Amino acid sequence: MTRHPEEASAVEEACKALLGGGTLSGVMREWAKARLVPPQSKTGRWTRTSIRTILLNPRIAGLSAYRGEIVGTGEWEPLVSEQTWRAVRAMLEDPARKPPRGVRTLLGGLALCPCGNVVTGMPSHTGHHIYRCAPPGRNTAHKGGHVARQAAPVEAFIERTVIARLSRPDAVGLVAAPDSGVDVAGLRQEAAAIRRNLEEIAADRALGHISRAQMLAATGQGNARLAAIADELADAAGESVLAPLIAAGNAATVWESLDRSRKRAIIKTLMTITLLSPGKGARRGFDPATVEITWHHDEQEPPRQPASQPSAPAGWGIAVVAAAGCRATRSGACPPGSFAQGDLDAVPFRQGAKVAGQFVLSLLQCLVFLR
Repeated sequence: MTRHPEEASAVEEACKALLGGGTLSGVMREWAKARLVPPQSKTGRWTRTSIRTILLNPRIAGLSAYRGEIVGTGEWEPLVSEQTWRAVRAMLEDPARKPPRGVRTLLGGLALCPCGNVVTGMPSHTGHHIYRCAPPGRNTAHKGGHVARQAAPVEAFIERTVIARLSRPDAVGLVAAPDSGVDVAGLRQEAAAIRRNLEEIAADRALGHISRAQMLAATGQGNARLAAIADELADAAGESVLAPLIAAGNAATVWESLDRSRKRAIIKTLMTITLLSPGKGARRGFDPATVEITWHHDEQEPPRQPASQPSAPAGWGIAVVAAAGCRATRSGACPPGSFAQGDLDAVPFRQGAKVAGQFVLSLLQCLVFLR
């Protein structure tokens, strides 16, 4: 097996991408962009099947196989470590591995409706991209309504929130895990010794030194231990999907470079999202309070508004105007009975007509005071 630097790097990056939440489709696009040529292909194009075949080949981990069974270590330089390859193989061969519904969108199949059902991304009758509680999975016992809302503002808010969380000084704690105590080198040596013993057992059987029953019993025990070692090596190779962003100096730049599948994996690792209805027929700015976030790692929830949040959304304007009216008085203070500036800044528009009436009353009080 001849090692080519570009191909070796591509295989290594593909394994990292998959263990970091990527997909075979994402790897296919990256290899096509790098102009790597698939071997023995009539079309000259990569497919998910051809990439899967390469990544499942034990030879990339320096292992020799015969009829699908690993029989030893090869004499060539591996492209990835054995534990990394085993982790990739375990993921690709997992029968439960199935792309969730809505995988073509950032939050489809991840975000929840208040009824507990996942939302699906779809176009609305007006042509806007929306997230909607899919009828097939709706909780009929839920007494409230089911969410249907525009996707773009929600996605932008979630992306800002993720970047802000992973830019915090304590973000490294999200990937720091206690030492598992797995002796990777020791496990690999044990596996190699078991394979040599199995070869010797087969030879002893061929020479008549042991019975068939003895061979089967010893082979079964050896293979069972090899399977257990493979699982331990796969677990030891598990890579946090958050690591690339936390290790980077600029989380926002790395985030923009990730494909949708890896962004989804990061969001799934960090939080659970529930989308609330913004209100029927409401033509107002985006309200972060209509997106409920439950953090998976933090004992104390970080600030809801990320540092990169743009200017205050529409709906807080009345509070600002009322506070400005108070500041316009000759004394520089609000008249008795009117709202204080800090109180007004903390009152969201969506509290309704009652609060709006109080704002108007405060403005009238300010005008009377000016006279």
